[in-house]
Amino acid sequence: MNKEFAAHASEEKSRRGLLALVGAGGAAALAALLSRSNGAHAGHAPSGGNFTSSDGAPAVHGDNTDGGAGVEGTSQTGDGVHGLSANGVGVRGEAQNDIGVHGHSQTHFGVQGESDGSAGVRGGGQNGPGVRGDSQTGPGGSFESQSANGVEGHSENGAGVRGHSDSGDGVFGETLGGPFAFGVTGASSLPGEGGFGVGSSIGVIGQTGSGVGVAGFSNAVSPTPGSPLGSGTGVLGRSGSGIGVEGSSQSGPGVAGHSQSGNALEGLSESGAGAFVGSMSGPGVDATSESGPGVLGWSPGGAGVIGIGSILRGEGTVPEVGPGVLGIAPGSAAAVRCVSGGLAGGDGQPVPDPDGGLALDVVGEARFSTAGAGTIPRNQNSAFVANPAVTANSHIMVTLAGNPGNRQLHWVERNPGFGFTVRLTQASSGPRPPAPFTYLIVEPA
Repeated sequence: MNKEFAAHASEEKSRRGLLALVGAGGAAALAALLSRSNGAHAGHAPSGGNFTSSDGAPAVHGDNTDGGAGVEGTSQTGDGVHGLSANGVGVRGEAQNDIGVHGHSQTHFGVQGESDGSAGVRGGGQNGPGVRGDSQTGPGGSFESQSANGVEGHSENGAGVRGHSDSGDGVFGETLGGPFAFGVTGASSLPGEGGFGVGSSIGVIGQTGSGVGVAGFSNAVSPTPGSPLGSGTGVLGRSGSGIGVEGSSQSGPGVAGHSQSGNALEGLSESGAGAFVGSMSGPGVDATSESGPGVLGWSPGGAGVIGIGSILRGEGTVPEVGPGVLGIAPGSAAAVRCVSGGLAGGDGQPVPDPDGGLALDVVGEARFSTAGAGTIPRNQNSAFVANPAVTANSHIMVTLAGNPGNRQLHWVERNPGFGFTVRLTQASSGPRPPAPFTYLIVEPA
């Protein structure tokens, strides 16, 4: 018999002696007092045992100074430990330097919380996350709901839900539902009767230092970069009367679209503009393509592309804002090309298919930088016009705008890169007054 067992047996005899002396009335209080002694040893309560306390101290207290469990509960089919409280916490775990509550299971949930009217599990942190989930191979946290939100986060001043990842997705949303089910939904709502999605703030915001703030992919297999792409919409924006999708930037593009074979940006509207883009100082639309059209507009009954150079403000417009459509091309390429016909090409690239109809219809005044005016001086039969736009193939149309006297327009001599000379016929007799003229220089196709 070791010393610890002997001391335990001696202590049990002393307890029995005291209980026999004080009788049944004081036995319960004395037993409770002795059980809370710091020297009490672990033991097993009889089946159906009940411990009570009325002075604020724990009804059951367990100490283990050897690294094991202070209190342990085991059950074959029921709860190993079950805590019930009318107004307080059913089960509470606290630790100074380690985990307050730890749950472990080989095949099922390590910790599970249920509630009939409130949150099943709630976590609060003074300086760290209220709830944190870690996993080596699976999701750090998994939340499910039959009819309500799977995950709901609320914060008075900070982020309601925040996701962080060193190399993967910070937040990933997926849905297997119908056309009106979304993997991730953001709404700006008003409390009370305002309802869901009727607020005036931002429903979803994406921020980044140098990368992409918000990216949308339509994938058939996996959302990771390089995976096969699907045929759905990467990013979809809808609005009843406001802006479906809005992009802004201080120095770069507010919205940028890239496509390998299709349209980089495409807008569709049943009654309004498919895409309406405005700018206070720069281009409203800046489109670049390496092989196809930078901007392609198509309409079965209206204008494919329309550009407006003035902005409606109040009762009037801002005059002289700029051109409605501006085309710029390097070298000898055409800045703007007009083709009458349709689009052909079976490889997905639109190819103009002329049909011999009207390619350009101008309503209002037309201005050309290669149009101008000049004058043949008095008693002279020719005049040189400096214009570096003249080429060896330029078509130069000259119209006499005054009476040249007894003379006629003879011919136009081109000097490529410098200009041209207008020549009149020699007058047989009579005066040779100044002869004003206008001209237009165009290039043949």
